[in-house]
Parts: sequence; C-alpha cells; structure tokens
Amino acid sequence: MFWFKRKEIVVDCFTYHHSIFEYYKPLNASNFIPDGWKKLPKKFEVKTFPDNPNSNLVDEVATAKTCVGFINLYRTGFIIQNHCEIVIEADVNGNLNVAPSDRNISYINQHHPNQVWDGFFKDYSHIKLNIPWFMVEKSGVKFMYSKCTWNDTNVADNFHVVSGVLDFKIQHNIAVNFFMKKNSILRLYAGQPMAHVIPLSENKIKLKHHLISKEEYTNRFIFTPATRLYPEYLRIKTKKECPFGFGK
Repeated sequence: MFWFKRKEIVVDCFTYHHSIFEYYKPLNASNFIPDGWKKLPKKFEVKTFPDNPNSNLVDEVATAKTCVGFINLYRTGFIIQNHCEIVIEADVNGNLNVAPSDRNISYINQHHPNQVWDGFFKDYSHIKLNIPWFMVEKSGVKFMYSKCTWNDTNVADNFHVVSGVLDFKIQHNIAVNFFMKKNSILRLYAGQPMAHVIPLSENKIKLKHHLISKEEYTNRFIFTPATRLYPEYLRIKTKKECPFGFGK
C-alpha cells in the first residue's frame, strides 16, 4: 500500500490597507467558532418522567457541542470577515443609504432587479459588498461560498448571504452578495463573519497574507484588463485533455 501526502491548497491573500491586514484577515474557520458553543457542556440532564414528581430518574441529552456536522464545518475552509462597521438603510423601494465607518475603502453596489427572475427575494434589497482583499490560487480548485449560519444569529432575520461556486485562479476579487429586507436597517460590525469559503477538495487550505502597496494592488488586480483574464478562462473551460496525462 502506498501513502501519499495530500497537497496543500495555497490561497494567497493581498491587501494594501494596514489595519485590515492586521485585524481582518481571511482566517481558517476554526477561528470563528462561536463562544457560546465553546461554553456548552456536552450533555445535560432531563427528568425521564417530568410529569411524575416522585420520580428521580434522569436521562442525559447531548448538546450541540457534540454535533458532528458543526465540528466538521469549522474544520473546513476559511471565513471572510467584514472589514469595518457598516450601517445600511433600505427604503420601501429597495434603494440604499449606506454609512460605512471607512468611506475610503468600502464599496457597495447593487444588481438590477431584471438580472434575476420574478419572485427572487421579492421583498428584499440586493447588496454586493466588495471586501478589500484579492485572492489568488493557482491550481483552479473550486470553492463554495456559504453563509455563516451559526455566526449570523444577531442578524439572521435580515441578512441572507447567497451561495455560489468559483475559483481564485481567474477571479480574484472578494465580493459578498446578500439580501436585506426593504424598509429596514441592517448593522454589520467590523470583524463579523460574512462568508464561509469551502474548498471542493479534501486537501487542506493554507492561507498566506500579503500586505502590498496600493499601487501594486491597483495595477495588479483592479486595472487588470479583461482581455487578459477571459481568454484564459475560456481556454480552461474548453481544454480537453486526459486528467491523468495519458494521450500526450
């Protein structure tokens, strides 16, 4: 029997902003396990016959501390944090007023309602929050974006992150798409988990964080011509070779 060491998936993360680099890095999901979960006992006791005051029999009931799905979730992938406090007001028509604590780095926009089908989050406003990190992963492995269900309980009724699958070989910007109710106010705090990014691979993730100049950040990522990206994207999508290298 041969044992092969699994390859690491190296994700390079770039930003130019010193405080974001220092405090709001994308980090392994294990860093965001809710404090309440950590304090839970593994079991608690309940009366076996609660309607019988003369019975002292008790059963032990497991808590979320033993939930395999929860444990495996936080062992997998990494989480993108919000980079500053943001207050968003949506009027009855879905138009937004946005008050970020740092107006120089926060970038929010919306998709036109005609870009989705009728009835899709009909009573909600769309928000696309661009997080000031760019990511590069060279192998092209796919990642799934997912909401941080266990961390969003403070805004669960009005903060709905949508899922998607992408790679960081071609697409490098980090945008979190979510919906909030029309005619409401949403407050997101700095450091709030925004999206759980899960690799569609059994290989482990290794995050590398890089603080670069604003000039390099802009020239390398923001002003990269689309003609340099999409031919490569199409080449990858249309390339037909045996994945094991046979037939060359």
